Amino acid sequence: MDPAPPEQLKTLGIANIIGGMVNMTMGWAMGSMVWSIGGTVCSGVLTCGMCPVGGVCGFVSMLIIPLGMVELGLGIALMANPQPVKGILPYLPFAQIAAVLLGDFVSPILGIVGLTMVKNPDVAGYIEEI
Repeated sequence: MDPAPPEQLKTLGIANIIGGMVNMTMGWAMGSMVWSIGGTVCSGVLTCGMCPVGGVCGFVSMLIIPLGMVELGLGIALMANPQPVKGILPYLPFAQIAAVLLGDFVSPILGIVGLTMVKNPDVAGYIEEI
């Protein structure tokens, strides 16, 4: 019989589900805002109007949406069966923290919380056992 998952792992699953849903719904707004304002105005000012791709420079911020999908899938898997996601669990917080460069403010907070929870000895021991 498998040991019961620690409460912090369940909490991390719920946080990832909520963060993933927020990023998938609000990611369109954040991505569009960064794309329209950041991609055209900022790149136009920084390159003195010489940027050949214009607003496409800010299109990278749309990566918030796939990150939200990964967070949602990971959260559901953590709640159901953490075995398949034990390999990605220690590395996802680094991608979430780096999402601040995309204009995201939900994933970096979730990444910091997730990093501290994954480093907990109870959670790390459970991940090693499964």
